[in-house]
Order: sequence, then C-alpha cells, then structure tokens
Amino acid sequence: MLFSSITFLVFFLPAVLVFYYALPNLTYKNCVLFLGSLLFYAWGEPRFVFLMFASIVFNYNMGLFLGERAVIEPVRWLRPSKPPKPQADEHGGFDRLNHRDTLNHRDTLNHRDTLNHRDTLNHRDGRNNQAERKRKLILAFAVLVNIAVLFVFKYLGFSCKIVNLFLNALHFRPLTALNLVMPIGISFYTFQEISYLVDVYRKPDLAQKNLLNLGLYITFFPQLIAGPIVRYHDINEQIQARCVTVSQFSEGLERFIIGLSKKVLLANSFALVCDSIYGADFFSYGAYSAWVAAFAYAMQIYYDFSGYSDMAIGLAKLFGFTLAENFNYPYAATSITDFWRRWHISLTNFFRDYVYIPLGGNRKGKSRTILNRFIVFFTTGLWHGASFNFILWGLAHGFLMTIERILPERWLSLSKPSEPQANEQGGFESLNHRTERNRCHPELVSGSATEIPKQVRNDARTNGLALMLRMILGRIYTLLSVMLLWVLFRNGTKATAKIILKMFGINYSIFTSLVRPFYHDDLFSPAVSTKFYVFAIIGILFSFPWREKFSSVVSKNTSPAFIAQCAKYILLALLLILCYANLAAESYNPFIYFRF
Repeated sequence: MLFSSITFLVFFLPAVLVFYYALPNLTYKNCVLFLGSLLFYAWGEPRFVFLMFASIVFNYNMGLFLGERAVIEPVRWLRPSKPPKPQADEHGGFDRLNHRDTLNHRDTLNHRDTLNHRDTLNHRDGRNNQAERKRKLILAFAVLVNIAVLFVFKYLGFSCKIVNLFLNALHFRPLTALNLVMPIGISFYTFQEISYLVDVYRKPDLAQKNLLNLGLYITFFPQLIAGPIVRYHDINEQIQARCVTVSQFSEGLERFIIGLSKKVLLANSFALVCDSIYGADFFSYGAYSAWVAAFAYAMQIYYDFSGYSDMAIGLAKLFGFTLAENFNYPYAATSITDFWRRWHISLTNFFRDYVYIPLGGNRKGKSRTILNRFIVFFTTGLWHGASFNFILWGLAHGFLMTIERILPERWLSLSKPSEPQANEQGGFESLNHRTERNRCHPELVSGSATEIPKQVRNDARTNGLALMLRMILGRIYTLLSVMLLWVLFRNGTKATAKIILKMFGINYSIFTSLVRPFYHDDLFSPAVSTKFYVFAIIGILFSFPWREKFSSVVSKNTSPAFIAQCAKYILLALLLILCYANLAAESYNPFIYFRF
C-alpha cells in the first residue's frame, strides 16, 4: 500500500486515526498503531508478515540478553580481629616480646586484607570482562542474523551471478540462481533492528521490556517501507510517552499534503517523460532528449523520495511522533560532500555512526580515512540494490568526495576568506579585519562611507565576487556530477555508457563493430510538451530554499496575519484536490524507493 493511493487516503488512514483517537490509553493507542502497521504491510506482502514478526521476536530477545549486566559488587572489607593488648610485666612495664608479637600480628592481618581486596578486584574485573565478551558475541550474532536474512532475500541471486562468472571462466557447472521475492522495506527495517541492537549494547538501560513497543518501533507504518531510518534512541521515549497538540496535528497534515503534492503532481510527471524516453529504442532519440531524460530522472527521484519522507514525517506528527528530517535541499549543495549532508540524511547518519566511526573514521591517518570512506560508499551503493551499477554509483560518489578532500578546499567548495594581511603602510586589506578594527576603535567609525579606505572596499567587493563565483561553479560541478551519476543509478552499466556518450554527442558505435545510423531526427524532442517545461521550472524553483524565505517574508509583511494563513490553507486544499483528481484518474504512479 502506497501513501499516494486512494486505498490509503480514503480508507486506511481515516480508519486508523478514528481508532487511535477513540482510545484513551497510550498502550491501546500503541496497539492500534502496531496492528495497523501490520495490516499496512500485509496489504502488499501478506506472506512476509510472519517473517517480520519472527524478526521482531528475535531482536526482542537479543535486546534482553544485551541489556543484562553481570557486574560484581565489591566485597566488604573483612574487619581485622583486634590484636591482644600487651600485658604489663612484674615491674609495671611492657614486655618487649609481647609488644613485638602484637605488631607482627597486626602487620600480618593488614597484608592479608590487602591481598584479599586485590584478589576481589581482580576477580570482579575478570567477571566484568567475561560478561562484556559475552555481550559482544551476542551483538555480533544478532547483527549477523539480521544481515543474513537481508542477504538471502536481496543479495543471494546477485551473489550467485558473480560466482557463476568465475565458474563459467573455469568451465565448471554454474549454480542455480534463486530468484526470491524481496520483502517490501526489508532494507529499512533491518537497519532499524541493527540500530536497536547497537544502541542497547552501548546503553543496556535502553533494552525494551515490552514486545509491543519494540514491534511498534520496527513496523511503524509511516516510515516502514521507505524511511526515514529512525534510530532507536531517538524515538524510544516517544513510544512510551507522547501527546498530540492541535498545532502539531495541523503541522503534520500540512506536511503530508506538501509531500503528497511532490509525489503525485511533480514526481509522477517527471517519471512519465523519463520512462518514455529511456524505455524507447536507443536510436529513436538524440542528445537533447537524453539530457531531458537525465534531468527528468533527477527531478523524479528527488521529489519522489523527499515527498515520501515529507508524508512520513507528517503522518508521524498526526500520531504524536517527531521524526528527523531526511532532506535539506540537496540540489542546492556546492560539493558532493555537501550533497551527502543534505540527501537521505538518515542513511548518511546511520553509516557514519554505525560503520564509518567504528572503522576508525578519520582518526587513523589519511590512507585509512580514504579506505573507510570507500567502504562506506560501497555499502551505500550496495544497500540501494544488488547490481553493479549501484555499487559503481556509490564508489563514484566516494571517489569525488575523496578528490574534494585531497584538493585545496577553495577549488571545489566554499572557503572562508583569507586572514587579513598588513600592507606596507600598516593598514589591513580585509573586510573582516575592518569590522574588528571598528569594534575595537569606535571613534574611527562614522556614517560617511568616504572614510572607509578604497582598498578595503575593493577587497570586500573582490571577496564577494570570488565567493559568488565559487558558489556558482560549485553548484554546476555538483549538479552535473549528480545528474550523470543518476543516469548510472537509473540504467545498467552498459546502457549508461551509451547514454552518456550520446548526451555529449559522441557516436558510441565507433567503439564497437555495430554500424547503425546514430545522428538522425530526435523523435522525442517534439513530444516533450509545454506541460513538462512548466513542471521543470516549478521543480527547479522548489529544489532551492526559496520557499521558506518567501514564506517568512510574506508572513512578516502581510497584515493582518490571518490573511496569509487563509491563503496557505486555500492553497493546501487546492493541492489536495488536484492530488485526488490525479489519483482518481489512475494516472501514472510509480515509486522508485519501493524496491529498496
């Protein structure tokens, strides 16, 4: 069941909301969400509900084992027996021999107590180390089981193909490839289960004692099949205690409508153009249509995935949950590094915290840092799909990010202005230092701009132009790199090479023995309608953070304020009506991340 479907919008969501708010107790509310999530999942894949439930029970028990502590409390010190008091002799003095025996007895007791305490500490440390090793083994076993389930359903067929390549080269009988149906959303909820196990290992107090609460965390339907990936320590307290305010419910509904509009009105329109071009015969379209298809797919995957994330965040707010943002205008990035800070943020954070940092991060030298980065991007590409094009897509992003780290920062990304340098006359040639000078010497500041040295004004203007130029070049480089890599992501490795050559007007047949006419009339160029260009302009505009700036300006300058609110609600109502009209007409409605 998709969020952008009549079944979900008309039947499922209203029913769950009614049952949820009809029950007063939070436990009953969680039960409604859990059962509703299972129904939501079973609607598309009923046979895999049992697999999910078995996975929940398994991780629940593993979490209980990881939450156990075997810390030995220190043993109370043994109180030494009091030594006998020395006895006086016949002359009223003390016998030296008795006194010496008393001292020896006291020293013996102190030494024995010291050894006993040392043995107790060593025994306690040994038991603690043994318990820690046991917890590490449990964590490794549980994580491997989760990854093994993911491997069987998602990567077993791909692995058989790779093995068969070597077997065929050695003239051995190839293996029989198993074409198993992949459970919906298994990549997302497997990562959430791993997050739960690692978080409980790090903080045993987080171990969930309630099977229903853990099941709700894993199956929560707003983020079940396409994220964002929610880490356990971010949502644990919300599962056990939360409330929904009118403002939060309103924000959630608004966010859901915006995400639905992104998916239905924009992503589906771009998908229709992209799929029609890439699905046609390769020789039926030219370079122009190839660029149109690449642009359309870049817009489609952004509005498809970010729209789904917006809907997930909005739905979560309707039930009192606050999920982290998953996109932050990635096409406004000025470098590939900046792009991955903005694109699929929950996945980036997961690999950073659970793969990159445990591997050593950037703490073990430059070479190890580069290796760790390539490992992360290899797993990132492999997570998206069991195919070579996904692996190459991830490694290409890792390569570009490594190049950005090696080259000087000012070449590929925004850099801070250089430190102020004194000139021959003792003046300064930086606008930043002029600001510092004015702060320290206010007597030098006046309202006249003529007192600002001309050199300072020129340097400020030069720095501003240089900063703008780096920003423009950085965005062009980033957008071009991301768009070309999306072609690899969308198509296979062989098809990508031909398409990219065609995009730059190169006849790929010169590299092969195939001789076919390459340059001829572009059959798809006239087919690209005016509607596509309108949506392209809208898509570009909403790919940058201008909407927030415009909204803040309108809200500040509109008087009275309720006029702006009314206009917003009218616009949201119109968008919702348009979405319903498109879905009711059974228009083209694919979903890219559905297969992940």
